[in-house]
Amino acid sequence: MNSIADYHKNSKSVHKITFSTFQVTKVSRIQNPVLWLRYVTRKDTLKNELKIKAPVINNVKTGEPLDREVNEYHLYHGLNSSFITGITKFGFDPRFCSLQGMFGAGLYFAENSSKSNQYVHSGACTCVGPSATTACRCTQTDEYQMLVCRVILGDTLVELQHRGNLQGQFWYGRRTEPTKPDGSIYNSVLGESKEHCPTSSLLLREYIVYESSQVYPEYIIRYKRAQK
Repeated sequence: MNSIADYHKNSKSVHKITFSTFQVTKVSRIQNPVLWLRYVTRKDTLKNELKIKAPVINNVKTGEPLDREVNEYHLYHGLNSSFITGITKFGFDPRFCSLQGMFGAGLYFAENSSKSNQYVHSGACTCVGPSATTACRCTQTDEYQMLVCRVILGDTLVELQHRGNLQGQFWYGRRTEPTKPDGSIYNSVLGESKEHCPTSSLLLREYIVYESSQVYPEYIIRYKRAQK
């Protein structure tokens, strides 16, 4: 509740169902040993590659890092509820990510629950992504689902000013992590927000990884969009 952005309250700009708060109905912990082994193996690999602690990401609204050495955090991910079973069983698949994304075809996460809520639709609704149109079949009484994931950000490129995702621009068609001048790669991207960088075009932070093994879906939050 503390990470709901004020301007998302009672707004129909990105979703037709309004809310002023979320009413949590159930929280389930996901235990998938195959995905967990893949995740901790990637985590150990990054620790060995980084050798020293990656530059710290500060002021993450979901709390302190789970492992500061690799910038591991809990972050939100919103989606159509019909996809959750597949993700909790097989993990995220970047091949399904849209190349139209602001930072290319990556896996996107948020520190604000209300930002992820923009992408959440009930299983009866076939919409994917933000939708304020009549095509959305969500209703005020529906129960919704959002994922809370462990995400390894590692050595992060902090994008203070977005370099564009149109043809010919930096993020157009990207499916991999950006490269550093020395030829090595960043492990993730942080699209910085106006809160921390006044010249940014983003109102809220975006966290993006391009390697699915850097994400472990750990919790399903079931909730309703409610009014106080």
